[in-house]
Amino acid sequence: MRTDNDVTILGAGPAGLATALSLHQQAPWLKVEILDAADAPQFKLGETLPPAAGEVLTRLLGEDSRWLLRSQQVCSGSISIWQQPEPGHNDFFFDLSGPGYHLDRARFESELASQLKRRDIGLRRRVKVQGVQPQEDCVALTIAAQPRPLHSRFVVDASGGARQVCRALGVADNTLDEVVYLCAVLPLTPGGSMTDRTLVEAQSYGWWYAARLPEQKVMLMLCCDKASMATASLADPAVWLQRAEDNRLFQTHLAPVLAAARVEGLTLLRRSAPSGILSNVVGRHWLAVGDCASRYDPISSAGITKALMHGELAGQSIADYLQRPDVAALQPYQQQVFDDFNQYLQLRHSLYASVQRFGNQPFWHNRATAMG
Repeated sequence: MRTDNDVTILGAGPAGLATALSLHQQAPWLKVEILDAADAPQFKLGETLPPAAGEVLTRLLGEDSRWLLRSQQVCSGSISIWQQPEPGHNDFFFDLSGPGYHLDRARFESELASQLKRRDIGLRRRVKVQGVQPQEDCVALTIAAQPRPLHSRFVVDASGGARQVCRALGVADNTLDEVVYLCAVLPLTPGGSMTDRTLVEAQSYGWWYAARLPEQKVMLMLCCDKASMATASLADPAVWLQRAEDNRLFQTHLAPVLAAARVEGLTLLRRSAPSGILSNVVGRHWLAVGDCASRYDPISSAGITKALMHGELAGQSIADYLQRPDVAALQPYQQQVFDDFNQYLQLRHSLYASVQRFGNQPFWHNRATAMG
């Protein structure tokens, strides 16, 4: 059958974009198109870009990676109150990969997407996929307001939690745990300053995070679970703000920001963050990448890095598969996703288990005593 695309990618987040860019490096003759349901990059939570992610961007974009990060907020490391009740420091100064960044996610994804046109990679927005039908040598996608299905030799599910392809194919999801994060984006007070370091502090009911963002903004986040949120009324903005003011690091670095929020009010954004992975992330004519394939707790600070790394590997694997259409060509990619998830689980366990001063509190105990 004559197909419309060689590869169709559902989702224009970091994972989908990295997959497309990697595919172009491996096989620039392939016709690759990204379909995204939104009309533009949206505000998203998750703005930490560790130094290791810069290496992936450099491999994908070369010198253009510097342009991509030029307007983002440099992060030189972190200050944390975690295992001990005294601050500890982690410095990126000696990291050969370069600095980390705190991102304006919408701008980051928009500017990453702008690299597609130079590589003749198509991107269509406001496209709603209504059906996924595997066929003998391709996948047929039913698209709203399009008279006939789009036929693609290969489909990449980079649609995050929507899992447009994987749900249609009945791929099982294994959710091992779920935390909740309650966030607010606040303005940095006029004339005020804030460290460029990430601030992290553990409390008995969860842990707090703060980061300076571009354009004089500050992200504040509380990570807890549904039980602790309900017990302590943490979703109440007034209670949330009071608990934020209890953090020693916030008292030192964010007192004016919190004082202004108390006067002006704030809006909390609530999101769930499951830890989970699909039973398989590849199949005949399809592959899942990014948060569609595996989801990490924000404690890992690895969501965007994972999306970029797995997108790069996905592009390489798909190029191999299209030369010899055998699912075995996709197995190294699947094995890497599984191996990385197992390493993540070990890291997550060690981070939660290390806060022994709150070890008898349900939030910490439940995550320290189970690997998932």
